Amino acid sequence: MAGVDRLAEAARVCELGSVRPVLATAVRRLRAAGVPITDRRAVRSQRLVAAAAVLDGRAVAEPGDLWTLPLIAPTADAQAAARDVLVDLIGAAGSGSLCHAAEEYSHGSAARARRLAATGRDLLARFGPEPSDGDRRLRLEAVLREIDAGFATPDLDVELAAIRPG
Repeated sequence: MAGVDRLAEAARVCELGSVRPVLATAVRRLRAAGVPITDRRAVRSQRLVAAAAVLDGRAVAEPGDLWTLPLIAPTADAQAAARDVLVDLIGAAGSGSLCHAAEEYSHGSAARARRLAATGRDLLARFGPEPSDGDRRLRLEAVLREIDAGFATPDLDVELAAIRPG
């Protein structure tokens, strides 16, 4: 419990100044789209963004932490609607520690691309482009397959293209 208390305290003192205008815009958009966001949920959105920053080891929230915004919607359907309404605000959001959650809630192909590029760079640096060990080869192939499944070759950004040459 002490760890949770430390995280909660760190989130309480996390600096949100740079993302507050975007948070306000997001809440207005959600309400205008009919997503039921109470004032209490709007305040909690700040706590979620702060928690995302703290879990990534920072005391200052950044736009990448906004992937948490759909979570303030009360139901799964409302969360899906929130993702669609906020796609331009949270589409590139991501998290170093909660990468899969960030990708799911932001619908972020940019977040997914960053994760795949980082994983691919790490594997290539550790094992080389053609690892001989079966397990290592399979790990690299899994990343390459995820790149192939999620991104068209002409649309690969520079980082992914370096991992997945044509």
